[in-house]
Amino acid sequence: MTDQPLWFNESDYADFLAESALLFEFNVPYQKQKFENRKKIAQFDRETAIRRGRLKMELVRDLYRAKAKGEQGLAESVFSQKVKQLSDAFAHAVLTEAESKKNPLKADKKNMRPEVDPKDRDRDRKREDRREAKQQGLSNIIIVKNNKLNKIEIITKDDFNSETHTLLKGKVKKLDKGNVTKRDVNYYSTLENFMNTKTSIRLLGGRVEKKMEKKIVNNLIKKIDMAGFTMNIDNGGDCYELLAPTNCLKTIRKNLGATGHDNIIVYKDGIEFGFVTLVYGNGEDVISDYSINLEKLVVE
Repeated sequence: MTDQPLWFNESDYADFLAESALLFEFNVPYQKQKFENRKKIAQFDRETAIRRGRLKMELVRDLYRAKAKGEQGLAESVFSQKVKQLSDAFAHAVLTEAESKKNPLKADKKNMRPEVDPKDRDRDRKREDRREAKQQGLSNIIIVKNNKLNKIEIITKDDFNSETHTLLKGKVKKLDKGNVTKRDVNYYSTLENFMNTKTSIRLLGGRVEKKMEKKIVNNLIKKIDMAGFTMNIDNGGDCYELLAPTNCLKTIRKNLGATGHDNIIVYKDGIEFGFVTLVYGNGEDVISDYSINLEKLVVE
């Protein structure tokens, strides 16, 4: 500091700078305002907590009031039903008493409850099964297991072959496994090893075909996803159904089936790689066409 005036004191100037920095750091108005801000935030949080607690109390109060009102209404309805039952029983007893005085023999016969013989009960049950089978067109239907294919089939009695088939339900030749009912048809058609036949299609309509198509399509999109591809859907509209290709199977399933056919566009690293065409209503042949580079995924 050779250029400084004679009155300048270097030591005093250094002390001045130190005091200025200290005063800046401990700025009293700044610290006071900072404290006030924290105090206001704490006050706001406390008031918010109080209002939230009051709101919760009001909601709980309204909930229990509604519960009490509902229970009261339920009790009143049960009471009115009980009164109605008692009044109906009393009126029936009065009418029965009056009828018994007019015609005692008829009243006694009406009150008789003869015991049902178990043989008669079994006979009536079989008769009802035969009547139901005849009405539903199941009298000529049997359910078998195809031993060669290891599949369950619904066929007619004329198609039964003792060397190929094992009878599961129905009556054919000297074999009797009970009558085939609608419940049996529905149950066996849901099993994994069930195979569709002309007879089952006639009985069940398109239900089995739809289940089969859904299973085939689900397996297909799972394979595409496991191979590391993404997918989009084109059903013939102006644009694809999804904004961008995805590997979310739930989203793909949700957007399939809007029309009678779908094209699953397959992407690899964001670039179109191939396609698979689905035509619904064809059952096992729901996969109508596909690009050559996806043949392994589709065929396997």
